[in-house]
Formats: sequence, C-alpha cells, structure tokens
Amino acid sequence: MSKHRVIAAEILTLARTIMRQVRKRVGAPDLRRVRTMVMDGKIAVVESPKHAGTHAYWVRISTLTRNKPVWIPLRTQAAFEARLARPGAVVANHCQVIITGEGRVEFRLVVKTRKAIPGDERTRDLGVDWGMATLFATSAGTLHGRDFLDRLRAYDARLQPLVAALNRQHIRLRDSRRYRALVQDIRGFVTNEVNRCLNRILNPDKGGAPDVARVIVEKLDFRGLAQAGKLSKRLRRLLAFSGRAAVDTKLASLREDLGIEILEVPAAYSSQECGSCGYTARSNRRTQARFRCRFCGRTVHADIGGARTLLRRSHLVGSDSSRNRGQVLNALDERFQSRWGWTFAEIAQRQRHGAARVTPTADPPDTTGGRQKDNGLPFVSDPMGGASRDAAVDHRCGGWVCAGRQGRAGSV
Repeated sequence: MSKHRVIAAEILTLARTIMRQVRKRVGAPDLRRVRTMVMDGKIAVVESPKHAGTHAYWVRISTLTRNKPVWIPLRTQAAFEARLARPGAVVANHCQVIITGEGRVEFRLVVKTRKAIPGDERTRDLGVDWGMATLFATSAGTLHGRDFLDRLRAYDARLQPLVAALNRQHIRLRDSRRYRALVQDIRGFVTNEVNRCLNRILNPDKGGAPDVARVIVEKLDFRGLAQAGKLSKRLRRLLAFSGRAAVDTKLASLREDLGIEILEVPAAYSSQECGSCGYTARSNRRTQARFRCRFCGRTVHADIGGARTLLRRSHLVGSDSSRNRGQVLNALDERFQSRWGWTFAEIAQRQRHGAARVTPTADPPDTTGGRQKDNGLPFVSDPMGGASRDAAVDHRCGGWVCAGRQGRAGSV
C-alpha cells in the first residue's frame, strides 16, 4: 500500500482559492520597514575574548557561506555592567540588531536576571498616573512618554483623510488594506510605548526601580484621556480598546514576573486635588502641565502631583475604587473641612469676593501609614495667602507640614 495520499483536484483548487483570498487580505510582510531583529544562538553566538583587549565581547554571526562567519566586536556601557553585576545575572546567548533613524546599525546584548525579586527587598509604594500629553508620571517625580500625544496626532492626521477618502468612494474600511495597516500601526505604537514606559519605571532589567513593592494606579480608561487630547472620534475609539488593554496586560505581566502588587484607587478629581492641603478645585490646574493650589499656593507639575495624590489615597483608611465621582468629592470635602474648618464652596466663595485669609485649624493627617517621621519643616500659617515664605514642602512625602494641633484622618 502506498504511503502517499492522492489529493483530489477539486480540493487543490479550493485550497488555491482560499490562499489567494488570504493573500489579498493579509499580503506578504514588508521587511523594508523592519528596524529590529533578534538573532538567537543558532545564528549569533556571544563570546568573551580569549586575550585581554579593548573589546569586552565578540558576536560570531553565521553567514550563508559555510565556515565564513562574521565577527562583531562590542564594548560595554556602565548601565550594562551594573545590570550584569547583580546576583544571578548572565549574558544571554543572543544579539539584538537595531537600525536607528539615522541609518546606523547597533548591536545590543541582553542580560538575563532572576524573574522575581524577594518581597523583603521590595518595600516602597509608587503612584503612577497616566495621561495623554505625558503617558506616565510617577510619584517619584519622573515623566515618561512625553511625545505620546504628538505621535498620536500625527497618526490622526493620516487616519482622518484616509477615512474620508474611503467613505467618498463607498469602500468599507475593513476592506481597505491601507486602513487595516494604519490601524495596526497605531495599535502597535500604543502597545510598544506602554510596554517601554512601564519597563523603564518598574523593570530593574530596563532601568526601573528595584525596590517597588506596590504600584498605585487610577481606575480609569482611555476614553476620557483621548477626548482631552482633542483626537478624532475614530482614534479615540481605537485608544479606548487598545490603550487600556495594553496597560492591563503589561501590569499583569509585571505582577507575575516581578511579584509587584497592583492597587487601583479612585481616579476622580485626582488631577484637581492638592496633595498638600487637600483643596480640590478645577481652578487649581490652570494648564495641562502646571498645578497651583488656590488655597495653599503649592506649585507642582500637574501629572506628578496626580501620581502623588494617588499614592496618598492608597494610604487612607476606607479607600474604595468603586466610589463614583460624587461620593469621592463628598469624601474629599468632608476631609478638607475636618482638617481646616472650611468647605470647598466656602473657600471658592471667599476667593471670588476677595475675603480675608483663612487660618488653618488642624494638622494634615498622616497619610503615609506611619512610614514618614516629622521632618521639622516650618509651619503653614497662611494657606489663603499662598506665599512660599510661610510654608515649606516635604519632598519625601509630597505634603505640607503644620504643627501645634492634632487633626484626624479622613478617607477617600
């Protein structure tokens, strides 16, 4: 009996028809656009020099000619040597080749370290706020993805004319190869940018902080963020699905690989709340990047202030991410009144009418869970005046310090 099976002619015809239709929709990959390539140990072998020299490593790359490899000498940098000095770190046996925008070819090695860091080595909480002008801001004062909105607007400038042209020609969007390719580019850019920024923040192998035990994020989707960025409706719809999905997927990966806890806190009014005195008003945030409290005069980058507000909310007893905007605002107002003796509405009314200054009646509550001690900074004697000479910022906890009275903590 023959081992070969005879396939009927009609089946072969059907298979060829299916493949032609698939090729029409998918097409062959365009390698001209590829700027990154990873060569594993079958192609590129990383070796240390046998004799002392000016190069720390050599990469032997196989070619199509037998026994005719290409040798690439590599030098190390301080960041690479620092990662390699960590316990259990080794150089991976593969090489990454990158073609830069200037056409320069770079060869990079990868350092493999242990996946998870023991919990006793991770002791710090970190607040992370995301937005459009700056993709991620941390409570430690760092900004990541500053050109995210500009790149999205460039994509939007290509997307809107294409959609308009397809509509005039009565072509369905999903039938257009150009439209599908552009949407795939946008989704890939969002995913890559989210992964890159979160790696720089949390992954020690990528330059992130090695001591973060818990990350505090806001319970928020990209719909409102995209609308604030003045993007088209179609691009906002893409971001609503791909943006939040990319963040959730990357945070889940970091939680599994590094053992970092992810905590969600209410996002409502986090960009309008002052991290020092607790005063919450839309007028506090005059521009996208500048935050200045109308009550105590504190000035900070708006995105960094939002990240510190999220961190402070995580330390408050009774913080619940399921609260709606009205409940969050009422809790903030009650806490502010118990702290200073005034409500948000009363402060706003006094500001409109130019009333006399207000003197604080209580200390700010300890929102650090007992982790910070009194640092002996000067008192806040006049929040309505907003003068920096009467107050000092505690950069370690992001708050203003008052002394002489005892206050009680509220909850958000």
